This record gives sequence, C-alpha cells and structure tokens, in this order.
Amino acid sequence: MVVFQKSNLKLNSLIVALLIFFGIASSHALEMPFPTRELPFAVKDSKLEGALNNGGAVKWMDNDRVIFSSFKPGAKKYPAGETSQVVIWDTVKDSVTVYADGFLQCYSDGRVIYQTDRKFESGGKWSETRRIGEMGKEQEESLQYSPGTFNLHHPYNSYSCNTYSSLGYTTYDEINRPNPGMRILRLREDHGYLDLYTNKRKWVETGPKSIREVTGLEYVPENKYQIKYYRPKQSPIELHSIPGGIGMTPVFSKYANAYVLDQLIPNKRSVEASQPLRFPDGAPTVRLLSSSGEITVLTYPNALYDSSINANEIAVSRAGLLIASAHQSFRPMLGDTGLFLARGEKAIKIMDGQVSSVDVSPDGCKIVFRHAELNNSAYPCTIKMINICFGTN
Repeated sequence: MVVFQKSNLKLNSLIVALLIFFGIASSHALEMPFPTRELPFAVKDSKLEGALNNGGAVKWMDNDRVIFSSFKPGAKKYPAGETSQVVIWDTVKDSVTVYADGFLQCYSDGRVIYQTDRKFESGGKWSETRRIGEMGKEQEESLQYSPGTFNLHHPYNSYSCNTYSSLGYTTYDEINRPNPGMRILRLREDHGYLDLYTNKRKWVETGPKSIREVTGLEYVPENKYQIKYYRPKQSPIELHSIPGGIGMTPVFSKYANAYVLDQLIPNKRSVEASQPLRFPDGAPTVRLLSSSGEITVLTYPNALYDSSINANEIAVSRAGLLIASAHQSFRPMLGDTGLFLARGEKAIKIMDGQVSSVDVSPDGCKIVFRHAELNNSAYPCTIKMINICFGTN
C-alpha cells in the first residue's frame, strides 16, 4: 500500500529521502500491520500531574527519556515557577529524576529554557526570572515588561531554544518582518525561515463611516499566496500555495527530519461555508518540509476530514500520522477527542480523553503526550507514553 506521495525535486534526493523516511532498513517500517481495533496499545503513565493546556514543553531527550514540567507534590494546580518542577522520566526504567525547580518553556538537544519565577509587580509590570543554556550550564536572566508590550529579550526560537536577543536581533521587525509587509516563520537558525505572506494591500478610508476597502492590483488572498522558503545564503525556494496557509507553528520531527507544516484539521462542516477556499478537492493531506526544501505529502482518511473532530496537533511516526484532539464539540458524547493513528484510508483511536503536547521519539516508535479524562476540570492530567513498535495489547 502506498501511504506517502512525493512531490518532485531531484530523483536522487527523492530516493534518499524516501529511504530515510520510510525506514526501509529498519524492522519497523511503515508497512507494519495497522491495528484492527481501538485502543490497541499498552499505555505507560508517569503518574506526574501537570496542566493540560499551556503546561510547558514535553520533549524526548533520546529514545528513552522525556523532559517536562510537573506540579510539585501538594502544589496548587497551575503552572508557575514556584509550584512546578522540571523532571526527567526514564520510560525504560520507569524512574523520575527532578532536574530543577521551575516551569519548562523549551528543550532542544540538551539546551533548555525554564522559568523559576513570574509575578505582577506593584508598578504594573510583569517580572520574570528564568534560566537559559546547555543543561548544567544555564545562566539566570531577569526580565521586566508591561502587559501588552514587546520585550526583545523575551522571545526565543522554539526549535533551538536560543533567545533572539542572543542571536543579535535588535527589533521586533528584524525577527518577524525582515522586509516591509512580510510575515515570516523562523525555523532553526541553520534552516532559515518561511515567507508565509507578504502583504501588498493598501487600506483607504472611504465614505461617511470610514469603511475600509482594499485597493491595488497586487493583492493576493492569503490562502493563495506562494509560500517561499529562504535558506541561509541561498536563493528562495517556491513551495507554492498551501490551502488555508500555515495557521499554526509547524512541528519539527526528528524522526522524519522535516517540519510538519499542517497542524490543524478543522471541523469541515462548521467552517466550509464561510471559508470554502480552505477545502480543496482531492484527498486531505499533511505536508512535511525537509531542510533542503522538498515537500512530502501524506494523506489521511476523508472520514477524519469530514468529521466533527477539531484536531489541534499532528505528528508523524513509523506507523503513520498521529492526530491529537483535546477539544470537545458541543456534542461531547461523540467521543471526538483523543489520539488517532491514521495511514492512507485507515484511522483508529489509540487513546481516549483529552490529548495535547504530543512528541515522537527520534526512532519514530514512542509517543509521549499530556492526557486528561473528559471532565469539567481537566484534572488529573498526567504525562503518558505509548510504544507503537512494541505490538498491541
């Protein structure tokens, strides 16, 4: 069964990319048997509680260890530096080590950013203390900023955990709009950035009610814009238009060595009338972007695309696409939340409840995620793990 369709660039690169991505040399290639029933895999629970939403980073350090934030024993259930701890869970030994007090904001290849304190000062400003750097060599940084204002020292590259100020940027526009009207998405520093949309519109105040109207022949609807990939010191690559644009930050997959551009499967029935251009003809797809500029297209079942599921996270594993949903519809009995595995025209639920913060191990076998049962409080929420290469339960 052909699961992935490759758009062209160079034949040699295509063959190499497919060999790497499919894991043909591995005993767990993508043609592994697809589960035939729901909830087929054993689930391992860290038993450490955290927040379901805005709970901080959850990342694999290697194929066995996971780093994340959890509440301290007996702490109030909200993610703040003084009530959270950064922990490392060894999923093989099923042991947990407390690394530091704080709230993990970012992890990448041994580099961390974690918040140790945040409070609202009497002068109307937020103050924040965090530690940044290679693990064991972090430096403390103190910030102060007014609500709704931009502090250059605060933002960081979520793929590398480098602050933009440390990379030499001095203004907001240097980070987000290197050219007038441009809206970009920065990738890892050695990969460059995506030009998501260059705004060439001109707004003119007209009429007694100052109605805004768009003028100018260069106007292009955002979902028709030809997205460009700018690699360091190289000419841009045309990626062509992506239906609906790129609405959420892509996830970088170590397993696929690519960015998962699509991070949302909207409820088609609820929005297609108002946004028909977001729903093209043909099979629904998820696109992966390699650092060389190649696009790999993965398909998933029309049944998911045309359901009530609002998928808010998409990842890729050896067994296929992982589609997570943590949001109930107005008909909660539909069971439209959870974690789904999809491949070709097949899809199956592998986890019930509310699922977020999905990350896949570098070998593509293990999935870690935040999980909470469907209830009004979204607690308890713990970090759980599934090994899809180990077999079904």
